[in-house]
Amino acid sequence: MRRVNGHRRGRGFERAGACGPGRLGLAKELRVAAAWSSAAGAVIARRAEAVRLRAGVLEVEIADPAWGETLAALLPRLAARVAARDPDLGIARCRLIVREGQRTRRGPLQDLETTRA
Repeated sequence: MRRVNGHRRGRGFERAGACGPGRLGLAKELRVAAAWSSAAGAVIARRAEAVRLRAGVLEVEIADPAWGETLAALLPRLAARVAARDPDLGIARCRLIVREGQRTRRGPLQDLETTRA
């Protein structure tokens, strides 16, 4: 804090990107959410939410178990798209989480789908 006219004053407002990526706690979550929404498309993004990115593992949560099998098959491809949209996120694997009321079921870790030559 510095003093201006005898009053303590903070740094004031800064532009959103001025403090660098990842410095704000929410910045990484917002980047993941934006990349997921773009990669998954509107229909899937309404039913499945990228909830966490930890140690290179993207976790996607759904509330409707009926979507589990379908999304489990698509998830490696969708997570690869997210990783391609923002490589700085460091996504290497993905996991599907199915929320059923108070219970949650965590699926197996899956490697990202690689592009075919």
